Amino acid sequence: EHDLWKYVYFLSYLRSKDQTEYSGVETYVAEMLERQDLSFVPSRTSLVIQNRKIGIGDEGDIEGHIGEMIDLAVGSITKTISSLTASITEVTARLDDPESQPKVVR
Repeated sequence: EHDLWKYVYFLSYLRSKDQTEYSGVETYVAEMLERQDLSFVPSRTSLVIQNRKIGIGDEGDIEGHIGEMIDLAVGSITKTISSLTASITEVTARLDDPESQPKVVR
């Protein structure tokens, strides 16, 4: 499967990296981006779609499958955010609680 966030992270990485240190692939993608050419991003297919043998000509099936994949990704992201929020809340509570602070031994 293609994780859209990996593409976002990669593009962010490219922006932060010195162009003189690009690898061949990074140079290729950077040049495509300068031309506003996004054809390096897979479109309308993935290994999951190919393995399930969803016909490329049947746009309804593809769109439905992509919609399912997006729903799953959103659900996963939502669970991760909830978990992170709970962890941050717990850490904040511990930091605010003087009893949980480490004791300084002198």
